Formats: sequence, structure tokens, C-alpha cells
Amino acid sequence: MTAAQPASHAPIPDTTLDVALGLRSYPIVITPDLPGPHVARLAAARLGPRAKRIVVVSDTNVAPLYAEGVEHALADAGYDPVRFVFAAGEAQKNLATLGQILDAAPAEPLAAAVD
Repeated sequence: MTAAQPASHAPIPDTTLDVALGLRSYPIVITPDLPGPHVARLAAARLGPRAKRIVVVSDTNVAPLYAEGVEHALADAGYDPVRFVFAAGEAQKNLATLGQILDAAPAEPLAAAVD
């Protein structure tokens, strides 16, 4: 009898889906390597080279799982991340929460990102 050989697994490739919404278009990257290099690459592509401070917005369900890793990936790429966490649930995805996010966000990155 021979010992069982571990199955070799090829890396799972990333998949990018582009959500086409005109000026509000954005990519969705599906990857097994989170947060990985994708975070900084997408930030640079969406915000341009002058943006340095980025607000990481998450809810109380997702933030404990991914926020720290996302912030480390952004910091490693030269960004200064600021975290905003709101209560989980569809009811919290509203204009009041958006106002809280904007109040918590430093003014400089928003101005740089708009350009």
C-alpha cells in the first residue's frame, strides 16, 4: 500500500466583472487572495495617483473579517486608510449613514478623488 498523495491544486484565477453604470461604473474582482494586491491596484485605478487617503467603509459583519487586511494592503501601497464601520443590515444603507461617512471622512482625499 502506498501513502496517499496530496492532490495538487492549481491556483484559482481571478475573475473581474465590470458593472457598467456610466460615471458610476466599477469593477468587482472575485479572488481567493483577499485582500491581496487587488485592493491597492483598484484604488489606484479608481482614484488616480494623487489620492493618498482612502476611507474604508464596511459594516459590523464584514469589517471584523476583512477591514484590517484591506487597510494593511492599502498602507503597504502608500495609502493612508481611514476606517468607517456602520451597523450591519440593509436598513442602515441609507442617506443618514452616507452623511455619517462623509462627516467622518477627511476632506482632502475626497477632493483629490473627485478630480
